[in-house]
Amino acid sequence: MGKLIDAKQRLKKGLMQQLLSGKIRFPEFAGSEKLKVKNEKLEEGGLPEGWKIKYLGSFGSFLKGKGISNSEKTETGIPCITYGEIYTRHEVVIKGFNSFVGRDTAQKSQRIQRGDILFAGSGETLDEIGKCVVHIEDIEAYAGGDIVIFRSRGVNPLYLSYSLNSNLLIRQKRKLGQGHSVVHIYSAGLKTLQVPLPSFEEQTSIASVLSTCDREIELLKKKLEKLKEQKKGLMQKLLTGKIRVKV
Repeated sequence: MGKLIDAKQRLKKGLMQQLLSGKIRFPEFAGSEKLKVKNEKLEEGGLPEGWKIKYLGSFGSFLKGKGISNSEKTETGIPCITYGEIYTRHEVVIKGFNSFVGRDTAQKSQRIQRGDILFAGSGETLDEIGKCVVHIEDIEAYAGGDIVIFRSRGVNPLYLSYSLNSNLLIRQKRKLGQGHSVVHIYSAGLKTLQVPLPSFEEQTSIASVLSTCDREIELLKKKLEKLKEQKKGLMQKLLTGKIRVKV
């Protein structure tokens, strides 16, 4: 099961890079176009006809998360997210909240909206700086300090989150990192990121395929965890003599 998960993850990673660069396209969007059109602004060079390169700051606005201390967190209440959780608990999409705050703390924090992209503003290395996730649920939630929030216009937010976590954009974000022991990234730098954008319809199709891959991988992980729990329970019963093997 573990090898299958690894294989699925490699497949998804390769598919992600191909789809987000236009090297693989769906037939309904590709038409008869086979050659790439050279575009000097794109680091890897070349995009399919109809795709554009846009600076991130040209199709949205930035906001800042506001500090939520550990002492202010509660076991229940209003959902919130901290920059550390972007690294440790989420990939591309916020899949459920693990932290909560009371109403008084929420009123002092920054509320996030459906479709917002949340960047981790601090990290330990240049390679991880600026990891981001998208908030896709239409529920009240808040962002803690050291989170940069991007509110886009006219793009598919899920596609944008996949694109911003692709190798091309990771390389761009790496150049924007500032600091040594702790690396920081700011909205002033993030707005200069060059994002490849196909039509909205193609963005939606790409996001749909990649999210299907993620769901399949998540399902396999849950099955693996269930098998591990079953094995652990069986071993305990065998070692305590609750179950005995006939020989």
